[in-house]
Amino acid sequence: MPIHLLFGIHCHQPVGNFDSVLEREVGRAYAPFLEVAEAFPDFHFSAHYSGWLLAWIGDHYPAVLDRLARLVAR
Repeated sequence: MPIHLLFGIHCHQPVGNFDSVLEREVGRAYAPFLEVAEAFPDFHFSAHYSGWLLAWIGDHYPAVLDRLARLVAR
């Protein structure tokens, strides 16, 4: 019997958090997850990002935002 699993990630940082914290988390969590997810085309997931965090990532790590856009498009 197949098992169906809804896999979701929740990416949040408090508004105005230190850039050093955000940079650490992009490098250790947000970017690596998206890189691995992109390597598995049959893997589907939901993602929630705080709006200001998504904007910060777009400003500081546009390649990460581009990867997220590619995953959304597939």
